Amino acid sequence: MVPVAPSGSGVEVGAGLSFGVLGPLEVFHDGHGIDIGAGKLRAFLAALLVRANQPVSMDELAVCLWGEHVPRGARGTLQVHALRLRRLLGDDRDPKVLRTRSDGYSIDVAPDQLDLLRFRQLRAEARSAQRGGDLNAEATLLRRAIELWRGRSLSDIPSDSLQREVVPQLEEDKLLVLERRLDIDLEIGRWRDVVSELVQLTKDHPWHERFWEQLIIALHRSERVADALDTYRTVQRRFRVELGVELSERLHRLHQDILAGAGTLGTGSAPADQPVHTEPKRSPALCQLPPAIQGFVGRREVADLVVRACATNDTTVPILTVSGMPGAGKTALTVHAAHRLRTQYPDGQLYLDLKGFSTAPPLSPADALERFLRSLGVPPDRIPADVEGRAALYRAELTGRRVLVVLDNAASPGQVRPLLPGAPGTAVLVTSRMDLRGLTVTHGAHHILLDVLTTDQSVELLADLVGAKRGAAEPGELAALAELCGHLPLALRIAGANLAADPHGRVAEHVHNLRERSRLAELAIEGDDLASVSAVLDLSYRRLTPPDQQLLRTLGDSPAPEFTVPTAASLSELAPGEARRALDRLTAASLLQQPAAGRYRLHELVREYARDQAHQPIR
Repeated sequence: MVPVAPSGSGVEVGAGLSFGVLGPLEVFHDGHGIDIGAGKLRAFLAALLVRANQPVSMDELAVCLWGEHVPRGARGTLQVHALRLRRLLGDDRDPKVLRTRSDGYSIDVAPDQLDLLRFRQLRAEARSAQRGGDLNAEATLLRRAIELWRGRSLSDIPSDSLQREVVPQLEEDKLLVLERRLDIDLEIGRWRDVVSELVQLTKDHPWHERFWEQLIIALHRSERVADALDTYRTVQRRFRVELGVELSERLHRLHQDILAGAGTLGTGSAPADQPVHTEPKRSPALCQLPPAIQGFVGRREVADLVVRACATNDTTVPILTVSGMPGAGKTALTVHAAHRLRTQYPDGQLYLDLKGFSTAPPLSPADALERFLRSLGVPPDRIPADVEGRAALYRAELTGRRVLVVLDNAASPGQVRPLLPGAPGTAVLVTSRMDLRGLTVTHGAHHILLDVLTTDQSVELLADLVGAKRGAAEPGELAALAELCGHLPLALRIAGANLAADPHGRVAEHVHNLRERSRLAELAIEGDDLASVSAVLDLSYRRLTPPDQQLLRTLGDSPAPEFTVPTAASLSELAPGEARRALDRLTAASLLQQPAAGRYRLHELVREYARDQAHQPIR
């Protein structure tokens, strides 16, 4: 142990264990520091602390420690780390802090044991004070929250994943709290007191326009008009020369108000409750959602779950990912739920098809951000050229708005992360064929794996498409048709549409055709790739690496309905560890199902597709 906590520590170091991540990693017991030691062990602990009181899976921990190059035996190494950490933390002192979960671990702590939780608690209490109109109490709470920070969060943690994905969000949260605290100082007349702090903040964060705006206001209200105008010219020149963009409309209007001697800025005698700046002009509320699908059936409970998960709140940004095999109805479910959420997000609903699985290339984060910024009313000449600048401006534009963001058909977590808002009041719905587990690691996203429909739901969907009377005439055949479609919503809708287009045909005839011919050939609508089971499966298949394509073909050609890692290794002639990782990749891509631990199976339509590919020339 290292004696005594440093005086500058933001960690509360009373009795028992306490942790700090808002700066270099710190651990204390009864006020004495605990040396955690090696970098990997520190990264292991940090990954658990930033997700405190939540289970973190072995796969998520492996990404935090080794990135994309997870070594063989990683699970065993993680178990060793957990054992070492328990010894360092003292199992005899508090054995319940580090808990073993079904496929990972969690750190269970109270807010007074972890500075990050305490920061969030103080921020929530400050919002309550704001709603009650108590500015002094709000400012005090925000100051206490900022005092918990000891520097850049996790500054000594050697984890590319945490440094790239978690730390920027934590730093953004800190800046938002700082902004609000400075706003209050300006409102209650502490203009001169904050000038030096704002000068330093504009040096530390030169592209953060809000700090420049607050500095100009503070200078002007301190009767330093020349300094305020000179500051405006400085920031305007820097943005033009170094970024090639113009300042925001809000800063421009502030400059014009100073030149005109506008009373809203005052000369030192403005009342404490007078606004210190005008709000930016907001574009009218917009709804970019596609139309909700007609005849939405079979997903009511899941839709209710989505709506509850994305309910607006004042402390976090809810993020929900919906994954599932091609044709499972991810977009239909998400759009249906998004329409139900419109009243909770009255400032707008943004929607974008990211084309992660499409005949067109995936949409880049830069292009996606440009589209969103234009939709939010940002003039083209104000949109930065780089992704980081666009993402920062996007988050700033969404701050203070209640907006739902729907990101459809995502290719990867990296495509999604720059599009995530930073301030509470917004929510994000993401669909993908990939499970996007990385978003759970970095942003605490919740995940729903969408399965196929039940028999009753499938029959209900078919009856809705062909008509209740026609369905009632051949109920047994309708159930057989649902079975042949594998209860896959896309397949069911294609079969139902084909039946509806043949009003004099019998359901039994279509069932016979599916049984006797190629199901994939029958489950298609000529000339429409979006209405073809084979075509949508092809989009996923092409995204696989050649070795994973080979494994899928091999599994499709196998007669076994289910298989284990040893079976797959034997069929593919892969080493067991390599076979397990390949199966995990196919499962993450929603081309394999995992009905039980260690057991895998192919959906029957995926199996038929894989078998077809096995007998075709390799592309």
